Amino acid sequence: MTGQVILLGLSLANLLSLYLSSPIVITLALITGYVQYSRVSGEKVRKTFRDLRRHTDDFAKFNFEEGQAGGDYRVILFLDRVTFPSDTREEPWRDIATMIPEIKNVHTVFQSWHSTIKQSLETISQKGISIPKEDFQKWVGEVVTFYNTYLEKVAERILRLLNSVPVLERADEISAMLNVYRENMGHLRERVNTFLADLRESGYSLPVLEVNALQTELIHRWH
Repeated sequence: MTGQVILLGLSLANLLSLYLSSPIVITLALITGYVQYSRVSGEKVRKTFRDLRRHTDDFAKFNFEEGQAGGDYRVILFLDRVTFPSDTREEPWRDIATMIPEIKNVHTVFQSWHSTIKQSLETISQKGISIPKEDFQKWVGEVVTFYNTYLEKVAERILRLLNSVPVLERADEISAMLNVYRENMGHLRERVNTFLADLRESGYSLPVLEVNALQTELIHRWH
């Protein structure tokens, strides 16, 4: 009888222990799960931010940075390949001579804009600042707007200007450079648009859905 009482007491003690410990176990499980989720979520945000920085750096490499290994194919350099006649007072040379420095000035403005974006992204990344979803969406929107506006205001204008030149003496050289530039920007466009599609699938609302392709073709010249 005494043994039965002892066994019953032990059973009750075990049940009581289980009852008391269950909330603790569940709470610990929830905490552990939250920590793991937060770690994964934080790593995903950091990776997404690193991807945005990398795409921004790649844009600069193809458009702003001098002396790349294997050649310099920046679209702004095409303007330096235009050979002017001795007299530029006649049309279309007068307009061409006016437009070239204007486009170069716009290019410089975009360099400054890019530097501002790059510095801000680096500051946020280095300090580990937590970025609200809405603010991150605005950053992505600004980068995409920057990308598309540069193509429109600089790259496309340069190609249209080259097509207006009566005699493009270095057409073969420019055409070869353009092929490399178009290929570089095409690969970058694919990466950026994949990045944007992934963001949309993750629930981000983006003001601009994709970056554009370079549209203007260089007219072939035979001379």
